[in-house]
Amino acid sequence: LILPCGTTYYGVVNHPLFHIYIWIFGAMIVTNFTFVLCWVTWEVSAKWTIIGRRKEGVFNWDTSSYNQRWEFHQAFQRIRAVGNHVSMLDLIDGTPYVAMFFRLQGANIGKDVCIYPTGGDPYMSEPCLITIGDRVAVDSVALVCHLNTRGNFVYVKTKLGNDVTVRTKSRLQQGTVVEDGAMILEHSLVMTGEVVDANSVWYGAPAEHTSQIGFAPDAGKSTVDLTEHSNFST
Repeated sequence: LILPCGTTYYGVVNHPLFHIYIWIFGAMIVTNFTFVLCWVTWEVSAKWTIIGRRKEGVFNWDTSSYNQRWEFHQAFQRIRAVGNHVSMLDLIDGTPYVAMFFRLQGANIGKDVCIYPTGGDPYMSEPCLITIGDRVAVDSVALVCHLNTRGNFVYVKTKLGNDVTVRTKSRLQQGTVVEDGAMILEHSLVMTGEVVDANSVWYGAPAEHTSQIGFAPDAGKSTVDLTEHSNFST
């Protein structure tokens, strides 16, 4: 390998240490970019080839091949692992790239969205059935679209409207609809088919309506009245 900007002494090229560092750093960038490109191509291609586009409906273990294909697809997802309990997605958490990745997987995600800034636990497993509006913040939240009960496997879409906030360690069960401007607080469990009203705050397991988000006429910004929920603490 012949590097530029070197000085030749007696036929031997002596390269400044700084130039060597630059070339090593550049090689690392190219190598990592290539690895990431291969990972995304591999995982997205496997998803659309093996699973296809998920649809709402019943896919029982004894009547549909979907669950076997899903198990097979999970083997292809292991390529994202880069260490113990660390995946490629952990390296792009909270960035526009993680939203782009799930869009490639079929998710309907709006603009100005921040998802999984502190990681996913787990990451959405059925992105085709997830709809997320504009200006939404979703932390380490489980977005679930399936219900598996004694071999009865059912898919229902989960939808988050515009200006929604879902805080860390919460879980949204299948068929949940979170209307515009709503907020779900930490460690909350929104039950199957629940509709979270617009501009409301929900908390608990199961989650319940605790307060309402309004607008201060003078300040011109949103305010939250938490006095309705006497057990709430910060």
